[in-house]
Amino acid sequence: MSSQAPATDTFGVFGTTAVLLVTDPAVLSRARVLADAELAAVDLACSRFRPDSELSILNGSNGRLTEVSELFAALIATALRAAELTDGDVDPTCGRALAAAGYDRDFSELQQELGRSRAQRSLAELAGDQPASGEPRQEHNDAIESAGERAADAHPATRNTPATTTPATTT
Repeated sequence: MSSQAPATDTFGVFGTTAVLLVTDPAVLSRARVLADAELAAVDLACSRFRPDSELSILNGSNGRLTEVSELFAALIATALRAAELTDGDVDPTCGRALAAAGYDRDFSELQQELGRSRAQRSLAELAGDQPASGEPRQEHNDAIESAGERAADAHPATRNTPATTTPATTT
């Protein structure tokens, strides 16, 4: 048994926080290099936000036979297994519904837009164009409701039509 305390590296990835833990602090930087390489490979394979990802290429193939990497095939198999084990609570096929609901860009882009939106809202309040209470206007509520309806229409589980085969979409 080692008397050294484990070492950690905490970093952002895929819109969340990852924690890398190693039992030997001397290998932390090498472990981070390996983790970064693996995460970059997953991003290249599965990102909905990269036009060069295997997922985007497959989604644009219009049903044509498309060669995929072993990594992509393994990730799709794992995502489908997660859907099976959770009775569909994890759904790797809901990309269109997510996009219809407005989740059509990376979290970092949304955070930038949110920052701009908050600044614009503050300016509007100063100018008297927005209620001081922060209550959104009715047109904002209507836009949110409309996005939710589009998402429901886009998702196969909410349609009353027979299911069709669609390209895989994951996050």
